[in-house]
Amino acid sequence: MRVLIAVRQSKRRELSESPDTQRRDIMAWADREGHEITGEAVDIGVSASVPPSRRPELGPWLTNPQKLAQWDIVAFWKIDRAVRSATHFYGDLVPMLTELGKSAVAVTEGVNTLTTSATELGFRVGMAQDELTKLRNRARASRRALRRTARYAGGPPPFGYYAVKTPEGYKLAIDPEAQEAIVSVISLLRQGYTLNYCTAYLNQEGVLTAWDRHAVRMGRRPKGRPWRRKTLHDTLRRRHLLGQYVYRGEVVRDDEGNPRMIGEPMLTRAEWDELQALINRPPKTYRVRGQSMLRGVAYCNGCGRPMVHHPGGEKDQRRYVCSVRTFPGVEDCWAAGYPAEALEDFVESAFLDDYGDLPVIEVDAVPVLDHSARLAEIAEAMDQLETDRYIRGRFTGDDGERRFHRLYSSLEAERDELTAQQSTTPGVRSTPTGKTYRDLWEAADNEERGEILRKFGVYVMAQWRKTRGDLPLAVYTHLYFPLADEL
Repeated sequence: MRVLIAVRQSKRRELSESPDTQRRDIMAWADREGHEITGEAVDIGVSASVPPSRRPELGPWLTNPQKLAQWDIVAFWKIDRAVRSATHFYGDLVPMLTELGKSAVAVTEGVNTLTTSATELGFRVGMAQDELTKLRNRARASRRALRRTARYAGGPPPFGYYAVKTPEGYKLAIDPEAQEAIVSVISLLRQGYTLNYCTAYLNQEGVLTAWDRHAVRMGRRPKGRPWRRKTLHDTLRRRHLLGQYVYRGEVVRDDEGNPRMIGEPMLTRAEWDELQALINRPPKTYRVRGQSMLRGVAYCNGCGRPMVHHPGGEKDQRRYVCSVRTFPGVEDCWAAGYPAEALEDFVESAFLDDYGDLPVIEVDAVPVLDHSARLAEIAEAMDQLETDRYIRGRFTGDDGERRFHRLYSSLEAERDELTAQQSTTPGVRSTPTGKTYRDLWEAADNEERGEILRKFGVYVMAQWRKTRGDLPLAVYTHLYFPLADEL
């Protein structure tokens, strides 16, 4: 009869169940039985939790009519290479083979779905399922132990780190090349660039993703996965940048409520908070620079509404007109537009005459004592404890209640102590720039001059009346900027 060899290996390092061992034993069985081998399906790195019909290599042999016509028996090394679940065996594999008039064998155990009794089949499948349960329980227990000691559990490390062996077990160490990429992205975000731009930058620079970097370290060929915006967003949001151990999206904490550290932090808490603010900032709205120096500065003297800039055309000069014209159906102001050049010259002359020679002084707020980063960590820890107790139902029983109150009280005490030390009145530092406002004005374009005027609260009320010449009806200015003797 025609035989299809089916090989499965969950991990590449399982030497006792290597593909070569499975293939050799199946071929020896086929030779003894006088069967002909007509096909082979080898699934490497595929868990037994995947049903046979959905496996990458074996699946098409069980569902594609052209491939189905090429074999009569599908041969596995052992029953656990076929399934480790009674549901998959009786609900997927056996009904499919029965309907097709084909059979499956486990060559090292002498099991055949056509000739072996139902009792023995159930016993063999039950043993395979029990073994899978034991493997999963051992894996869960191992991972719990690793979390308690903040050790790396395996798999591709988060971007920016790689696994190193220490006397306490595997930990994460900072990858210098990946750290440089993270620093570059943060720098771009500080300059106002978007995550989409940063994603394109990483792809252009050829920076490997976390999965591809892990493949290279393991001696495998990278698949060339490109950076996506979501991938970069999730990377920058993860707490591993603070060196914290995270399990299922939550920070793993010790008995004192502090985060367990799995590696050296790449960012300080203040830098991480700044990064989150940069990621969460609203999209920037871009305004085309033009000749509107008095946007938000000029107001109509007729009705008090802001004036808007009209660029003019071939037969019309630039003007500032009352914004009532932008509201259809509103006709309660008939003030004419004011020539833009004349109004801008008037404001410039008034500003520079009164304030042009005064020095420009930069004023910075300097906190006397800032515990905001640690206070934020404490608030997060307290929120997580409350969620665990009152929503997820953890810390049950008398021991759990005592442990909860001990952790919560410790965090409360530290919070109150730091809050009392926190300075509520920041210091002020003034730094002369060596420039005057005239220097600042002359180096600026129209849009930047408008920013200067708006920053210091300058406004002008204007209305054009042809019958009174080329002068505005009224001009009022109100200016403010920090003087050295006021600081």
